[in-house]
Amino acid sequence: MVNRSRIQLRLSLQTTIAGIFIFIATLTSSHSVVAEGFVASVNRNNIELNESFELTLSIDEQIFIGEPDLTQVAENFTVLGKRRSSQYRSVNGETLSSTDWVISLKPKKTGYLVIPPIDFKGQQSKAIAIEVSKVQSSKANSNSKLFFETDVDRNKVYQQAQLLYKVKLYTAINISRANITEPKLDQAIIHSLGDQLIYEAVRNGIRYQVHEWNYAIFPQQQGTLTIPAPVLSASISDRSSMYGRPISITTEDLSIEVTPTPANYPAQPWIATPSLKATQHWDPAHTNIKVGDSITRTIEFDITDNEIALIPELEHPELTNVKTYPDKPQSENSQTNAGIQGQRIEKIAYVVTKPGAITIPAFEISWWNTQTEQLETTKLPARTFEVAAVDVTESPTDITATTSPAMVADTKAVKNPNGKHSQPFANQSDQFIFWWMLSSAALCVLLLLITTLWWRARSQLRRIQQRLDGGLDHLDGSPGSRQFDEKQAFTTLKNICVDQPATEIWKGLIIWAQHYWQTPAIHSSDDITCRLPAESELIPIIRKLDAALFSPSAQPFIESDQLVTLLKAQRAIKHKPINPAAVHSLKPLYPQ
Repeated sequence: MVNRSRIQLRLSLQTTIAGIFIFIATLTSSHSVVAEGFVASVNRNNIELNESFELTLSIDEQIFIGEPDLTQVAENFTVLGKRRSSQYRSVNGETLSSTDWVISLKPKKTGYLVIPPIDFKGQQSKAIAIEVSKVQSSKANSNSKLFFETDVDRNKVYQQAQLLYKVKLYTAINISRANITEPKLDQAIIHSLGDQLIYEAVRNGIRYQVHEWNYAIFPQQQGTLTIPAPVLSASISDRSSMYGRPISITTEDLSIEVTPTPANYPAQPWIATPSLKATQHWDPAHTNIKVGDSITRTIEFDITDNEIALIPELEHPELTNVKTYPDKPQSENSQTNAGIQGQRIEKIAYVVTKPGAITIPAFEISWWNTQTEQLETTKLPARTFEVAAVDVTESPTDITATTSPAMVADTKAVKNPNGKHSQPFANQSDQFIFWWMLSSAALCVLLLLITTLWWRARSQLRRIQQRLDGGLDHLDGSPGSRQFDEKQAFTTLKNICVDQPATEIWKGLIIWAQHYWQTPAIHSSDDITCRLPAESELIPIIRKLDAALFSPSAQPFIESDQLVTLLKAQRAIKHKPINPAAVHSLKPLYPQ
């Protein structure tokens, strides 16, 4: 009997060696390793006393030995636990690897607490401020082991302004098949913020696991906005029911006043936000250019607690002696537990067609500051450029209306003193091609090695499988052939019955029966039992082996020793070869 564990060990070793070669080849073929520092972040900045939160420390490299020192963190926070995870991937020829430490912390006091900078491997994270408030008295009086809490960041909100809605489920018991309704409003837009937060909190000496969901709600109509309370449907353990006892809990609805647009707001799109910033960048930065040159104006808008779609896209008026080519704006809304932040970048290319002074106009946008309750205006100043004519030998003095930024870029090709176009990046391109060819060659060698190892392992496994099957596929019906060595088949079956599972015992029994009755027509336990006398003690043992393999309520087969003993007795009976067709033929329907 061949030991399968030795085979699996050998295959695992070969696979591990191949994996090591892949890892080394990937490192060799990468051109650079990205490492951008040691970063600290938290999943919650505003918490209550007796609540926990998570501090995540990330570094852009694989760390196998050593951990960040949390001694200073322990001055204001209790470390409840920590875990480490590593990531490794290759993107566009660059190796990206990182290690994260996630530390669960609990504040020791109220107030503004600071997580100090943490040093690790010569790098330092930034400090993080945490606001810890007292437990509200209304919340502290709750002694239930399962309850909801809902909260909003304000009781009055402007139309289309952001309202933060928080749902917390406190549970001190085990529940199953939980289903929680999400807020739905016809007169508002709702966005789910971030992932579900799970942390611990202590109330009145009871330790709870808290599940927190955050939403951003943007009311679209003035008046009273009613947020329906969440409803939990779940089951708790109950000995009288297999599925537990169903329960359902909820809390009170919340009503918010939605105020309309102020009367002094100008006839412009309504924008309600605590902060709206706009910055611009010019390329070239200087104001002296020539006819045919292009000017690129890049404007970036950043809005807080609202979506970037509220800011209208720029209008581009026609300018004298200037052709305007705006690019497609790039917009993005990022979501965190603190709300939605919007950003849009707009680029406009201006191509000058005639000499003289040109002025690119200013831009301004009005918005309502929801913190100061005042109207504000964000302005971007205009810019004037002096455009000089070009030499006749270089280009014509007038650029036609068909000029485009792509054509202008072609006229800016760098030339050397001999009049030929220079290639400032030729050396870098050659170096890239060299490393690419070297990496490809190493990868081909590695793939060839892996294929060879795989083929050898597969061939060995096939040969061993043939030995385990006892040559079943090669039965030729010749009693004198080696495959029909009944004694060897019985010895193999006896060894299998020592420590092998029922599947192997069943296979060994089939092979022995083929040798014993000298026919390859035996493929099932029924083919064996039909050849045995009706009073044979082997029949119930073989039925138990069948039940262990195929019955839905299968029990372990523990009669292997008894099976070997009965087979020894059966071997003492000499049998002649039996015609399989005669064994399986049906009896006459109407016997004479």
